[in-house]
Amino acid sequence: MGLLGRNGVVLIATVAVGSVKNIGVGVSVDKLKEYVMGSDKPDTLLSGNKTFTVSIEKLYVNSTHAAQVIAGTPVVVEVRPEGTGGGKPKITLTDVILDKCDFKAANNGIIGENITGEGKDIAWGTQ
Repeated sequence: MGLLGRNGVVLIATVAVGSVKNIGVGVSVDKLKEYVMGSDKPDTLLSGNKTFTVSIEKLYVNSTHAAQVIAGTPVVVEVRPEGTGGGKPKITLTDVILDKCDFKAANNGIIGENITGEGKDIAWGTQ
């Protein structure tokens, strides 16, 4: 059974992020692949560098996250997909550099903010 997304909680540097609309966590691995003459199959196929990304779409509240991007200080981002509570799942990205903070405003809508970053490591666990 799936989890209900609206119960999710996001923390940046142990502080809950308010007014979150969407959260994304990504894991990718570079492939190291080399072919040699005489074969149509890879001679070498290895797992390379790993990347751990996070993206947060939220309503704009203040300049806190823009200041974190400017500071460039590594932070911990914790995603609690099922909300807060003992035994519930969490995803922790460590040493995250927040690298982008975009604002969106339209004359007929609410001001939005998108924050992205990349961490040094990721772990799945429970609270």
